[in-house]
Amino acid sequence: MKIIILTLSILFSLNSSFGKEKLRSYKFFKKHALSEKPKYRYNEYEGIISGASALLIGNVGYFTTDSKSMKLTYSLVQTIGFLNIGKGVYDFYRPQVYAEQYKLLRGYKKSSKANTVEYFSHGIIKNIALEDRAKRLSVLYTSSLLAGQYLLNIIGDKLRGDENSQLNNIYYFLAGVNTVAAAYSYFSRSIYEEHYYSVTPVIIPSSKIIGLQASFQF
Repeated sequence: MKIIILTLSILFSLNSSFGKEKLRSYKFFKKHALSEKPKYRYNEYEGIISGASALLIGNVGYFTTDSKSMKLTYSLVQTIGFLNIGKGVYDFYRPQVYAEQYKLLRGYKKSSKANTVEYFSHGIIKNIALEDRAKRLSVLYTSSLLAGQYLLNIIGDKLRGDENSQLNNIYYFLAGVNTVAAAYSYFSRSIYEEHYYSVTPVIIPSSKIIGLQASFQF
């Protein structure tokens, strides 16, 4: 009997220490996961705003100068502006991974803990799908806008009577490359995006179907 009591005491002590360790880990993850989220929402637009500012400078300079070397310089500024916009698009759409994982854990903690595998699988797929979508939309917007800008440069030069065939050939080539890249990014959704944004029953830990998730996004 003493041996049984001693064994139960040891097991209870170990279980308590493990429980405290899990609690410390949960609090640590909660603290740092939530700190990843920006305090001010306008930070999400920072890249887009800075890119648009560079784009404005590039366009004003390009269409007001007669110097071919300066045109190339301002064309580079235009490109930098669109690259910043593309980065801003990615920052806007990308998931806050740690915060999303914390929300997943919090939902699981408050639930009946049924269908654990399905619940966490759906949450992981969601994060991967949102990350893939953010990258794809960044390429889509950047390539589309660049293709349009290069064609606009050609049209603008023709209207001003300042056409440069060599420079225009470069613009035509770059516009074509970016058009192909934009078309590819539009149609190349990852398998995780296809799964997450398809009409799929969303299962929560209580084993109840809470609705159909359908999305007709890019």
